[in-house]
Amino acid sequence: MWIEDIDSLKEKVSLIKEHNLAGVASWQKGMETDELWQMLKQELGL
Repeated sequence: MWIEDIDSLKEKVSLIKEHNLAGVASWQKGMETDELWQMLKQELGL
C-alpha cells in the first residue's frame, strides 16, 4: 500500500530539483493541508 505524506512529497520535490524536471503531479482527496502547500512553496521557490 502506498501512502503519500509530507515526507514522501518532499522527496519527490527534491528529485525534481536534482534532475531539473519540469514539475510534479500528485493528488489525493483531503491531502491538501496548509503544511503541504507551505512545503511546496518553500521547496519550489514559489
